[in-house]
Amino acid sequence: MSESLQVSADDVEVVTFGAVPDAIRDTARERIAHASRLTGRPVRDARVVVREFANPARTPPSRVELSLTVGGAPVRARGDGTSLDDALDRAANRLELSLVEIVNRWNDRSRWLSRPVPGQWRRGDLPTERPDYFPRPVDEREVVRRKTFAVAPTSVDEAVYDMEALDHDFYLFTDAESGRAAVVQRDDDGYAVAGLPAESQLPDGVTPAPAPPRLDEAAARHRLDAGGEPFVFFMDAETGHAAVLYRRYDGHYGLITAA
Repeated sequence: MSESLQVSADDVEVVTFGAVPDAIRDTARERIAHASRLTGRPVRDARVVVREFANPARTPPSRVELSLTVGGAPVRARGDGTSLDDALDRAANRLELSLVEIVNRWNDRSRWLSRPVPGQWRRGDLPTERPDYFPRPVDEREVVRRKTFAVAPTSVDEAVYDMEALDHDFYLFTDAESGRAAVVQRDDDGYAVAGLPAESQLPDGVTPAPAPPRLDEAAARHRLDAGGEPFVFFMDAETGHAAVLYRRYDGHYGLITAA
């Protein structure tokens, strides 16, 4: 499939396992083609995998996986549901969220990466080596983006999948088993998750991380600056809500709070 700014439904490859109606195939093609319009960048390799598991004891029994290659990078989303329609809705919503987040990251990154260096800039030039974020002095940093939202319950496996699909350094979620807010992140051995009860059963490749400290926003900022980490997961000392303070591409901070 050649690259274009949008894929058509006819360009989408569909692979099915189990009893999958033609209507689901057609709807999946249309949903992924519609999502491809969100990027504004060349897309290709649109693929749908639909699974209707034969084992009636499996919960949930339906799974849909959607994938696109955008600007040379794969973007994937998976949805499990009580029906194929439910699983497709979950997967398509996650794919659209992933694409919007990725576009936002591209835009944030371009705002400071493209700044000219006096005496050295030529049109189209970028530094060959650059930090992950703009090296803004500590006294100039501010929280310029705040988001508060209800985090949908999900499993650790799904949280890892969503983090990778979004290409994030962390993923804040509500653990479906314990009901606690938690954060998954990459580590040297695979993945680590913080915020779950000590007795939680974790998937293979996921290890427990230290419990989030109880901090106010100022203390979280100090910890982020002192530690050199990309984010700090903490429990807000005033509200008791889980929150993540992270470093943005422009050198400022962003704050995500679980409602």
